[in-house]
Amino acid sequence: MDVCGTARVVAHLLGHARGLTTKQNPNLQRPPLSASGESPLLGVRLSHELDDAVRRPATRSGASRLEWVRRVLDDAANQAS
Repeated sequence: MDVCGTARVVAHLLGHARGLTTKQNPNLQRPPLSASGESPLLGVRLSHELDDAVRRPATRSGASRLEWVRRVLDDAANQAS
């Protein structure tokens, strides 16, 4: 996926994402990412096409979809700053 394609995936994820915390849904308890124990959770639904667009580069890079999406979001946020 080229940079423009990745940017479209990120824009789509950000545009359709809703924040959801474990306090709102206690069934989503997982180890926190931050030292303070309060890491936001971003729940999104993907179309099959977008899921495929995320799965392919994640698989090629040897990362899980979650790891790949986190990395892409982090890169996009750093570029936007």
